[in-house]
Amino acid sequence: MIELSKDVTQQKKIISQQEKEHIFLNSGITKYKQILRNLSKTVHPFDINNLNRQTSISVELLLNQLVVEIKALQKEQEIKDSKKRIEKFVKQIKGIASIIDGWWLWAEESLDSDNLTEEIQQWLLSYLLPAVYWHKQTERTKNPSLKESYFCANEKAQLELKQHPLTASLIHEKEWLSWAKWMVSNFQRTSSAVEGRNGWLSQIHHNGRGLKTKRLRALTIIHNYYTKRSDRTTAAERLFRKKFDDPFEW
Repeated sequence: MIELSKDVTQQKKIISQQEKEHIFLNSGITKYKQILRNLSKTVHPFDINNLNRQTSISVELLLNQLVVEIKALQKEQEIKDSKKRIEKFVKQIKGIASIIDGWWLWAEESLDSDNLTEEIQQWLLSYLLPAVYWHKQTERTKNPSLKESYFCANEKAQLELKQHPLTASLIHEKEWLSWAKWMVSNFQRTSSAVEGRNGWLSQIHHNGRGLKTKRLRALTIIHNYYTKRSDRTTAAERLFRKKFDDPFEW
């Protein structure tokens, strides 16, 4: 009986220790997921909390703060990073953040030829654009937590748009709504589409004897002028804002 009692006591200690480890690991997973969510909520042309315009500098600063949190979590959980993934991410931060300023420059220059008053330009960039942008993000994301955050941002943007004095007279002009949707579709937070295509080409290259120059050019044309999204538009149509002939019929 004494031996059995000692065995039970020992098992209880093991279980208690494992429970503590389980809680510790779950805490780390929760923190990691929160960092990923914050990362996703950071890389946008508008601040998700107040809808203000963001810059590459502000986004870069926020991303570097997340790196500090990641490194702290890595140290806390004693996670090895033999492939130096954190270091790779740090090197990509400046490039990721630069997307913001590039997109804003594109948006402003796309309005230069329309001879708009400063007031209308402000309405388009600071009220209509965020409303269309956050509405699109709410529809696009499938993550419940992110969807909730985007939904709140969308509600704020829609309310501010509705309350603006110019909205009643301009909101029904399809030209501006089409412009806003076009600009939103042009904001790509990653290079995944290009990387996916490059990965596919790389597989073909290794499976065969390499890609000839003519074949590579043909594949590029197909990718830009023939391959379509779910909205039935090609990359060339979205970039140049006009229809092109079907390349095969042409």
